Amino acid sequence: MKPGEKIRTIMSIRSQRTGLILPREGIFVGARENIGRTLILVDFGEAGTEYLLPHEIEEGKGKQSRAIKVNERRSNG
Repeated sequence: MKPGEKIRTIMSIRSQRTGLILPREGIFVGARENIGRTLILVDFGEAGTEYLLPHEIEEGKGKQSRAIKVNERRSNG
């Protein structure tokens, strides 16, 4: 997946911050690895941004590869 690519969730997801149900469609912003798992940052427009897990996102229809590139961690030294 590339930043700016549209994605769709496979289920309704409630925001951890606001408690509201998020829209089913959003824009891929980036991905991070945290404690051995991949977290995908998605921009849901007016609903804000949220981190999702890969199993919560639909596979692309007609696309060969939807590989998620994880952002490398920056070191301070």
